[in-house]
Amino acid sequence: MSSTLVIAFIILGFIALFILLMYFSARSSARKEATRIQDAVAAAEREHRMSVTTREDLRQKVMAFDKDSRKLVLIEMRNKELSSRAVDLNKIAALDVVHTYSQHDAKNGGRASAHVIRIELVFQHRDKTQLPLAWAIYDELYDHSFDMKQLEHRALHWKQLLAV
Repeated sequence: MSSTLVIAFIILGFIALFILLMYFSARSSARKEATRIQDAVAAAEREHRMSVTTREDLRQKVMAFDKDSRKLVLIEMRNKELSSRAVDLNKIAALDVVHTYSQHDAKNGGRASAHVIRIELVFQHRDKTQLPLAWAIYDELYDHSFDMKQLEHRALHWKQLLAV
């Protein structure tokens, strides 16, 4: 009976060790991604001759704004791929905050209910031949849950800050 107990403790020890290794591996991976995003912000500052005056970090996304040059850099890490976009606000005619909703029938009485699945900043170019640039502040598929009221407030704050 005591040998069974010893074997059980050894197995539990290995399980605990495995869980700790997975935890620290995930933390290390998250730190590496954060470093890549930081490096991308620094590279964008150099490339576009910016001096970031306002910055917002949203999980795997960064918005960095230079008030003097009126340039905005949007950086995003999605599926371990880093993307970066620079927006010259002097070439933008309008900025809209667009909400996309998912409609589905609720089980309680068949009433339709909706929830936000995406919040985007949509930049309309002065040059009408260019397509609008949309950048998701929130996307349910990638960002999971956020406090929606706070997120909507942030989107409106950026719209006012950029004052296109």
